[in-house]
Amino acid sequence: MTPFSQASWIGYAGGLTGKALYFRQSFELKSQVQSAVLRIAGLGYFELSINGEKTGDAVLDPAPTDVSKRVPYRTFDASKQLQAGENVIAVTVGHGWYGRPKLILQLDMELENGEVRTVSTNSFPELRNWKVSDGPVRSDSIYEGEVYDARCELGCWALPGFDDSQWRQAMAIEPPGGELVEQSCEPIRVVRTITPTRSGNLFDAGENIAGWARLRVQGEAGKKIILRFSENLDDSGHLHPGTNRNADVHDVYICKGSNIEEWEPRFTYHGFRYVEAEGLCETDQLEIRVVRTDAPTCGTFQCSSELLNRIVEVIRRTEAGNLHGIPTDCPQRDERMGWLNDMTARAEATMYHFDMSKFYPKWMDDIADTQCPETGAIADTAPFRWGSRPADPVATCYLLIPWLLYLFYNDTKTMARHYDGMKAWVDYLTSRADNHIIGYSYYGDWAPPVGEASAESIGAGAISAHTPGTLISTANYAWSCRLLSKISAVLGRSDTAKYAELEQAVIESYNRVFWNEAAGGYGSNNQACNAISLALQLVPKERVDRTLDSLLADIEAHDFHLTTGNQCSKFLLEALSDHGHIDTAFEIVNQTTYPSWGYMLAHGATTLWERWEFAKSGGMHSHNHPMLGSIGSWFYSRLAGIRPNEEAPGFGQIRITPQLPSGLDYLDATYYSCRGPIHVHVHRKIDGKIDCRADHP
Repeated sequence: MTPFSQASWIGYAGGLTGKALYFRQSFELKSQVQSAVLRIAGLGYFELSINGEKTGDAVLDPAPTDVSKRVPYRTFDASKQLQAGENVIAVTVGHGWYGRPKLILQLDMELENGEVRTVSTNSFPELRNWKVSDGPVRSDSIYEGEVYDARCELGCWALPGFDDSQWRQAMAIEPPGGELVEQSCEPIRVVRTITPTRSGNLFDAGENIAGWARLRVQGEAGKKIILRFSENLDDSGHLHPGTNRNADVHDVYICKGSNIEEWEPRFTYHGFRYVEAEGLCETDQLEIRVVRTDAPTCGTFQCSSELLNRIVEVIRRTEAGNLHGIPTDCPQRDERMGWLNDMTARAEATMYHFDMSKFYPKWMDDIADTQCPETGAIADTAPFRWGSRPADPVATCYLLIPWLLYLFYNDTKTMARHYDGMKAWVDYLTSRADNHIIGYSYYGDWAPPVGEASAESIGAGAISAHTPGTLISTANYAWSCRLLSKISAVLGRSDTAKYAELEQAVIESYNRVFWNEAAGGYGSNNQACNAISLALQLVPKERVDRTLDSLLADIEAHDFHLTTGNQCSKFLLEALSDHGHIDTAFEIVNQTTYPSWGYMLAHGATTLWERWEFAKSGGMHSHNHPMLGSIGSWFYSRLAGIRPNEEAPGFGQIRITPQLPSGLDYLDATYYSCRGPIHVHVHRKIDGKIDCRADHP
């Protein structure tokens, strides 16, 4: 029997447009319940209660997908919430990413008297038992916020004994089209509550977060409180909502006039540090609720440089603010997409801070849902709501993430599940190659310092002016071939040699086209071109020294500042560290002047910016953007030397290879692997020698 064998989708097509829908069914049980399993999907977001008690502690449930392909459902043990006699299932459904709210639900029970009973959202005659109404959530939008009118509350509608005779009858409604699949990743939860500082009606969370505000107020019926959210303030100390772009980010609460009223939204979230509360009295209270996919944290890092410690913390906070069922690019503006080009850079860094063993396989399914069955082309974002298909060739994360899941967690299921799709994507890239050179690029090394970018390009001048997009695309093509060959070998497939040979052919063409003999480097001989060539092992042995010398010379010419964007900043540090120049890598990270991570912190950043520049307005100036946090992995993998072993995945064998730059006196890092904690402590002794201690399972 399938989980929804007796259920169908219901909603209300006769009006109530723009409002959340409140679904209710009352039913009788003749005895106590022995076991009860409830499965539910509510689009876009749902909140479920049984007999007035909320089921589970998730918010913004379920995780977003392309619902024309896959619809995630949640499963709950309802046995302790049910009782002999009258019972009530109550579900509020908001719009989320979907549109008009709709619901499917099936509750399968075994009673102590031996009876087997099912309650579901079924067609006639049982459908007439499901009632629907509008209620206090008058409108809800991911981008625009939520309007809640407490005067429209429905009383004890979720409890037995409520008279719903005046409610509308729910209707059978068109299904969303996708296959119902159980949600595999952790739900979104409230993970922290912050008491902000207050100055008049302006509240400061002290850090940039993703979430919302919770109110505790008192006022006469009809009193309206408007909450506006922003990452920044203007020079006069008022909200500066420029980075929200076209999202009109605000929530509205309208009082019902009772003694004390408490409220927080259910079906929206915001990216912000500051809240401006219009209509709030001095005695009213406001708290900040931080929400994210509740993946466990798994890494800690401390060293003798307070700047580096702050950079690690800011990277972690930025990643946390962008885990919302998909790895979003930002939480505040009219976007919030799972960009594949960003994830190629940042996927590994996230794994050192959070357990991605459930989150990433879910997102791999989202990527697969974007794939064209005829061509094999995947899209720039997953779920596909933005960008292009075919994706930019930097979308190597489609192969990289399954490989990382194997290295970190010994997960072979994800790579096996997506093997044919990954192969189809690499074959698509091959079809676009001319003599093994990929000729198309949308983003390349996206968002380098503004002086390195083309002012007239898309993304408010985010395309590199000096790093050829074809070089970045072809480098990623070679990398994709290598990853596919490795994955084929692990799975015992027959394509291992084929894609290894293809990788070598791509590397030969790469060197023929992009090597600059006179300059002694690749492409324009800038940092990005040489760093990606070295980091991805595209450089023949006889050219490594010249390429490295060119890279070092360019870094010195820029006074040890980077000139790279979202892809090559990670490669820059890795190439230097892996070729004996950890001190140079450290000096780049240790900068506090533009462009650098320290420059962001010096200008008040508590999460990473989208651009190296400080700007509060325009089309591309998010202040909570994780793509430049790709270096988060460097602190663990190169400084602390904690890296998974390809020969013994899932940390079956552990090699610790720390590097302590001359600018650090000590470092202390712990990574909580799937086999237990790995702890590394390195310090410089008085005589200058390095002492390293490592503890592991």
